[in-house]
Amino acid sequence: MLVTIRQTKSRGQNLFQVEEQGQLLFQAQTPWADLRLPLEAEKMRRLTFSDAQGQPLYHTSYQLLDNALRSLTKYKFLLGTSAKVEEYQVLDETGQQQGSFYTQIDGLLTSQLTICYGEEQYDCYPRSIGKIYVVSIFQEGRQIAQITKPLDTWDLLDIYYLHLLEGYRHLLPILSFFTIYIDAASFTQPGRAAKYSMEKRRAYSFNKNNDKYDPHWIAQAFGPEAQEELDRLLQEHPEKNPQNAAGFKRAWKWAAIIAGSLLLLSAGAIWAFFTFFSPTPLLPQEFAQQMEEEGYLLSQPILTYTGTEEAWEASKDGCYVQFFSFSEEGQARSAFVLLQSNWDKAEGTIQSRSSSSSQHTQRESFVYKDIFYVYSRIENTLLLSAAPLSQKELLQDTVKDLGY
Repeated sequence: MLVTIRQTKSRGQNLFQVEEQGQLLFQAQTPWADLRLPLEAEKMRRLTFSDAQGQPLYHTSYQLLDNALRSLTKYKFLLGTSAKVEEYQVLDETGQQQGSFYTQIDGLLTSQLTICYGEEQYDCYPRSIGKIYVVSIFQEGRQIAQITKPLDTWDLLDIYYLHLLEGYRHLLPILSFFTIYIDAASFTQPGRAAKYSMEKRRAYSFNKNNDKYDPHWIAQAFGPEAQEELDRLLQEHPEKNPQNAAGFKRAWKWAAIIAGSLLLLSAGAIWAFFTFFSPTPLLPQEFAQQMEEEGYLLSQPILTYTGTEEAWEASKDGCYVQFFSFSEEGQARSAFVLLQSNWDKAEGTIQSRSSSSSQHTQRESFVYKDIFYVYSRIENTLLLSAAPLSQKELLQDTVKDLGY
């Protein structure tokens, strides 16, 4: 059987339909807005899957703490042990867990996606081959399905073709939802909206499981006609429609005009951004000198984190500030995640909590039991600070002066 998983909307919402021979079977929705939530909290936003009438069937749940702890041990494969990371639980409409999707790392350049559903496990091997992306799906060593996606997109709308052996039709809902999960994890473009746009992509994956993809499987399992039909579908382009072609032509014309205008401004804008808005980490000696100039008493902290190259502790009028410089940015990021996971398990109420993050920065502040805390990371450095509420302004000014 051949099923099409088609994205129908990418402006303001990410909506999908699952169709078989033109008949609507299921619907799905994934998050669209680009919120950039800290500490991978973005992944906690639900993916939802419904029947043709819109009645809920499944939704995902992402356990942030459990996944953060797993991420710290994702290199277990160096000791010969597989690591399971980024697990999305699949819950039904009553909230009961029916399965999960996750990434399994078995070794260097050896990974796969895994579906757990009921009592069964399905091994899924993704591969990018030039213009297409494929996922070969196995149960107990036998291939039962293949997902194929053209990497080119029009209007940011993705499309997938699912071939499934007829004897496994009962898996159609979970495999369709798995395809939606793949789109959300690998191909979504949050916050973007475009009409009459075209994107061409080429990609090649390097994984020891690449040999799991059999280019002849569809022809052998469904006949040569099925392979010919897939080849035809992969060659179809929306811009061949006359109305769409006119829209693309107008869009490209205006894009050229706008691009020419923006080109004159781009160099200055880029320079201004990186000069004025990109935070710069302090060197340990810079931290020590600045804190000493502000009247803080300097010492070496008793406890440090894995990967710490140099650390300082400063105190003044009840304010305490610790500074850690790590050999690698990933170690600083892991220390920040570990720190937050410990606070998430703390007893009592955390108040006035706020946070922000970007590719190279993380920051969180809150009040806990009348103590004001600020934790901030810039690249490979980590700043931990605390003060009683009576000294909150002093601590805020200190952290601000440090640039954190």
